[in-house]
Amino acid sequence: ELRKVDFTDADLAGADFDDVTLDGVYFCRSNLVGVKNIETVKGFGNCVFVDVLVTGEQKRVIEEMIGKSLGNRFIVKKG
Repeated sequence: ELRKVDFTDADLAGADFDDVTLDGVYFCRSNLVGVKNIETVKGFGNCVFVDVLVTGEQKRVIEEMIGKSLGNRFIVKKG
């Protein structure tokens, strides 16, 4: 479980997020390309994403998990 973590400028390539729960996590200029088990993460709706590097498939998975909340924004650079 990750609470109130700032991943600014973090290169998370290769990190395993298997069954991770996120609460108030900030991803800014973060590289998520290659993160494992991203589809098992809980709590993406409680995170902030700014200038995040992801694949098209990761973006789709994260957006599906976030849902249609108007409070969430997803700004990415495709890698």
